[in-house]
Amino acid sequence: MRCRTVRWLPALAVLLAFQLPAAARKVWTEDFSSGSLSNWLLTVPSDWLAAGENGNRILRLQKEGPVGANPRRPLKFAFYRPGCVSDFELTVRVRREDRADAESDVTIAFGFQNRVKFYYTHLSRDTGDHAVHNGIFRVNEADRERIAGKGSAPALPDTGWHRIRVVRETASGRIAVYVDQDPNPRFQVVERTPAFG
Repeated sequence: MRCRTVRWLPALAVLLAFQLPAAARKVWTEDFSSGSLSNWLLTVPSDWLAAGENGNRILRLQKEGPVGANPRRPLKFAFYRPGCVSDFELTVRVRREDRADAESDVTIAFGFQNRVKFYYTHLSRDTGDHAVHNGIFRVNEADRERIAGKGSAPALPDTGWHRIRVVRETASGRIAVYVDQDPNPRFQVVERTPAFG
């Protein structure tokens, strides 16, 4: 299997930056200014759009998908092609839309091995008391499972832009998700496998 880094952003995003430890540091930045999605492998290309919004360049999922069954998990992804990572820091600016016809949340997948083995963080206006919103989840050839974030405050409480930072350290197993300028992670867990994706 070819190693890929994955993002699934069902709301809006601008500016992605990945950072590795200093010894092997590689930084990728994506601001969608070219309008091209050539750096992305899209599961359903017609569902995605690189567009402008109020001076920002964004990646938008135009058509939300069904949730997969057997196992139950997210299905629509935009895979970032340039690199495969184990330890990383991802910074992304996101916002959710306020839509009456559908949920407008953000999901960032990582450690992707295949469609039934990966991690993701789900960010929403809900608290971590919602069974499948607002936390870190694992899909391991079975239905998605919450592994962090139970009882947490909403990550996207409004429709403004928010800075999300995901940090993964494979040696310690630490996965942490920060929201805006929070000094402490909103969600955090220790998980060591899979070690790359």
